[in-house]
Amino acid sequence: MHFDQARHVILASLKPVGEAERVPTPEALGRVAAEEVLAPEDLPRIPLSRVDGFAVRSSDAAQAAPGHPVRLRVGGTLRAGEAASARLEPGTVLAVATGAPLPAGADAVIPWEEAVILPRGSDVRSAQEVLLTCPARPGGHVFQPGDQARRGEVLLRPGDVVDLAALDTLLSQGIASLSVWRRPRVAILPTGSELVPWDAPEAAPHQARCSNAVLLARLVEQAGGVPVLLPIAPDDRGALRQAILQALERSPDLLVTTGGASHGPFDFTVAAVADLGEVLFADLAVSPGQGTAFGLVQGVPVLCLPGGALSARILFQVLGWPALRHLGGREHVLQPRVRARLTEGVRARPGTVRLLPACLRWDDSAGWLATPRHAREFHCPGQWEGLLFIQQDAQETAEAELWERP
Repeated sequence: MHFDQARHVILASLKPVGEAERVPTPEALGRVAAEEVLAPEDLPRIPLSRVDGFAVRSSDAAQAAPGHPVRLRVGGTLRAGEAASARLEPGTVLAVATGAPLPAGADAVIPWEEAVILPRGSDVRSAQEVLLTCPARPGGHVFQPGDQARRGEVLLRPGDVVDLAALDTLLSQGIASLSVWRRPRVAILPTGSELVPWDAPEAAPHQARCSNAVLLARLVEQAGGVPVLLPIAPDDRGALRQAILQALERSPDLLVTTGGASHGPFDFTVAAVADLGEVLFADLAVSPGQGTAFGLVQGVPVLCLPGGALSARILFQVLGWPALRHLGGREHVLQPRVRARLTEGVRARPGTVRLLPACLRWDDSAGWLATPRHAREFHCPGQWEGLLFIQQDAQETAEAELWERP
């Protein structure tokens, strides 16, 4: 099965968790909104200065020019957080800090570096007069009421992710809490008789430390889920059935297994899923990760990944990541794709899509450039990590998904 078709099968089998919970707004970063949030007030509520400078009546400086400077008296100072009590009189300016309210009568701000402070050598705080050599524009360098948000404006819609900009707006509006979708719970079941815990005091030469489960747990967290790490299950069909049933007792929204999903003599994971439920697909026309399967057991989706660490990571990104984001109620679940120019040729087997990690960077003249990452390369010098989709021997360009580096 092609991986795009596999994605469709998985997403069509899932329903978002649909359970909302209310969290304090400072803890909402990265969460998915479950309700529409409206701005309770204009932000800002009054005109504020965007810069350190001089509040001015634009009409007073309308004729200012390099050859015809306008001299105005400094009538005082106003700092951020201080109420503007006095009205700005014609022929005067007021030294203001960034975020300071505009006094009545002022409709513009001149940045201090665009003014000549008199007497010369004085600083802004001790200025007595200023010379302006360029006209002031009404509203120039001023935050007007509602510039950042207007009362009644939609700040978040259901399915929107709370990013830093949204969080800043919510906090600035004094919104104390937010209804968000519950994070999906993902049970992670590593399988393999050769595995020992990653932190085992000792591992025999014929054994391998289990890193997959920990790596997948971190990916689950990045995708917005809550990982539940389960004990290692051996390569035994009956033991795997029991381990799957025990995993379901933890009430996961998704069960992810690693290992035993291919066709080797001791690969029983897919068979155990079939014994307990239904296998919707097994085997993908991809490399790495041909041994990948998906099914349902007692209504719970089960994604069976390969046992190799790189293969498991790649297939989780291709299939598990969008599944988890869909479960979490996100509107957009797929990573953006671009066409990238390869810095070296890449080969692929006929009839198989090769999934290859790469470092991507943007070049103003050449567009996206992709450098394949080889197995032992850990540092990515590019701006983004990416995943190349090679459907035939590619010498010049290939399709790539962009993955922002964590």
